[in-house]
Amino acid sequence: MKFPEESYARDLHHDLTKVIGSVVPGTTVGLAGAGVHWHCTIAHGARQCLVHCFDSKGPEYLTAFEHETEQRAMGRTSSRADTIAAVSNWIAGHEVAQLHERFVFVDQQKRSLESIAARAIRDFPELTRTEHELQNKACDLYELWIRHGDRSCRIYYYGKNAHPEAIFNWDEARLFAFQATDLGQLALILKLWICDHAAPSKLQKVFPWIEMGKAARYHEEGRGIEGEFIESWDRIETFYAEMNFPPAEAIQTLVAALRKKGYDRSLRAGQSMYTLMLSRSRRHGLKQGQPHVAFHFRQTGMEIKIQAEGETSIWLPVIELTEDVAALLKRLEATPID
Repeated sequence: MKFPEESYARDLHHDLTKVIGSVVPGTTVGLAGAGVHWHCTIAHGARQCLVHCFDSKGPEYLTAFEHETEQRAMGRTSSRADTIAAVSNWIAGHEVAQLHERFVFVDQQKRSLESIAARAIRDFPELTRTEHELQNKACDLYELWIRHGDRSCRIYYYGKNAHPEAIFNWDEARLFAFQATDLGQLALILKLWICDHAAPSKLQKVFPWIEMGKAARYHEEGRGIEGEFIESWDRIETFYAEMNFPPAEAIQTLVAALRKKGYDRSLRAGQSMYTLMLSRSRRHGLKQGQPHVAFHFRQTGMEIKIQAEGETSIWLPVIELTEDVAALLKRLEATPID
């Protein structure tokens, strides 16, 4: 079976071989791959390019521009012509700044996020006192973090969206997010949130369209962890309501009973496959050996295991909140939040 990635790579290899030889004589152009993984390698002296070919409802080319094995830039585009031109320029000795001037796709995310940071600082010089960090997540994908104290914002591009996503955090907890179609407005919200430490309620009065998470009110009242725990139970309720699993209805009844007893304010809820996991974890995701209670559901009952200063396990023929379950959860509540 021939995959489209192979066709894209072979066509690119053919055109590169024809074009680049006349631009920089002595350049080698290689082709390698199998299945859906194909790439072209172009090399001359200390300069090299590696072009990965993908199928994304049509061709997509991801190019790494290297000098003496060190990656200097990277770009992604659906244009074979632009890929060939950029590769030819790099092999011919052009510098990264020259590629940036001619080809929008080279370091596109990185440059766009740098521009957003520069625009925000230009509008509000107070933001110079904040920490700015541009993180390379993978290939040509970047995230911009702006932090000060316990406030932060993560800005990144999702998929092929033209506008960036902005996620605003308080004490590392996500409170609200939006797609930033207006960079001037984004700069103002960054200033209010990170520099002025604006309360969520005040920010929402200025920008009524912002959808605050449930935990926002709790953070504002100094009960942030409680609010985050409650939000985790909301997500668990949605998970079991949407799952296709025979005891789903009984599990939903159990979750409702646990919440009625107030466990959603003292414990974090999560899941691993169909297993309900309760813990005192400050953040989502258990650490190795961290105390927790796991509910392993069967069609006619459940096995409950508690990991807290050793492991205890009980079996119940029904899925419901019993005194034995309450005793295990009381032990878990006695462990510190970590």
